[in-house]
Amino acid sequence: MFSEIVRRVRARGWRLIVLWGASFVVLIGVVAAVIDLMPGIAITARLSVITMGTSVVIAGCVAWMRERPRAMPIAELLAEEQLGGSQVLISCTADHKHVLEVNSLAACVYPEVKPLSPDLYEQWLSVNPNLLVCLFDRTRKIAGYFDVFPLKTSFMDMLVEGRCGEHDIRREHILGALPARRARRLYLAGIAVSDSCSGAGPLHAYRLIWAMQDYLQHYYAPLEGKLLYAEAASSEGEALLQKFGFLRHSAQLDRRDPFPLYVCAMEQVIANARALIPEWNRERVVLGWRQERSGTRPNRVA
Repeated sequence: MFSEIVRRVRARGWRLIVLWGASFVVLIGVVAAVIDLMPGIAITARLSVITMGTSVVIAGCVAWMRERPRAMPIAELLAEEQLGGSQVLISCTADHKHVLEVNSLAACVYPEVKPLSPDLYEQWLSVNPNLLVCLFDRTRKIAGYFDVFPLKTSFMDMLVEGRCGEHDIRREHILGALPARRARRLYLAGIAVSDSCSGAGPLHAYRLIWAMQDYLQHYYAPLEGKLLYAEAASSEGEALLQKFGFLRHSAQLDRRDPFPLYVCAMEQVIANARALIPEWNRERVVLGWRQERSGTRPNRVA
């Protein structure tokens, strides 16, 4: 619980401080007005300390509750989405601008995780341009992403055992697009969405997860006997992994990356995603790799 409080304060610190300050001022003003209307109340040092302390706690609770993610039922989100116009695009990208946007989004969503170097990430993309998948909203800004790394067996062994971490990955550890199809184990490096505190955030997350199960089938089929690994870098991430059937492989105490490692069969991930994610009007979501296979160029996202 304490680590979650620290994470949220670091991620949204300035907004929490502003909300806390405004709530505190309002509470003190209300208390002062009440005391002014009741002159019989004796203002002592003890009463002042109690009043100030209580106001601090209440103001903090108000700010905390206001900054909690307000998830709407997916049915309501989809109903609202029907009022919108243009489609959204989910596609692989190796564009420099997109890498920088994803790096900024990851730093915001996972403030306790040291961000990967964009230069290093682009070296990986030069080996395999299918690592990074982004969700582009109607304005063609990145609203979410996930990335999946096919790693050579020797390095994947060390990553699973905890002897190496994400920052130890080098260009030579990444499998190219064709060899990657034969990989028996993949590493889900991250998944994140912007606007997590608004109604759009959950909808972006549902779309990304739906796209991920299609992505895995498109680039890595056949999936029989293949495993997907992922680290839980936050309490929300850990809950999401568990929801989709991931099981803890190892704790963070004995790993180079200080996060627990989870694993799940890819077929199980896809089955759970399909069971947990409701149907929607999928015509509003364009998958770039499906357009490429059909000979249609994906919508321009630059």
